[in-house]
Amino acid sequence: MELREYRREDAVAICKWLRTEEELYRWSADRFNKFPLSENDIEENYAPQIESGRFFPLTAIDEKGSVVGHFIIRYPKDDDDSTVRFG
Repeated sequence: MELREYRREDAVAICKWLRTEEELYRWSADRFNKFPLSENDIEENYAPQIESGRFFPLTAIDEKGSVVGHFIIRYPKDDDDSTVRFG
């Protein structure tokens, strides 16, 4: 397994994992209030956060290059660099 920066096309695989509203809630901690989730929903949510420089989505891929996992590292507060969160 390898970690790399999230790419827009990764959203296709991520959306397939979220089969129920409960799974979406557990995955997103209510950051997305829409089910089913689309690739564009992820991109529209991530784009401004990535631009902030305080949000770092990562994708895990297997030896074949298939997406097998996804998580983010983010600073929860704009004015505080002492804490990061993993999600």
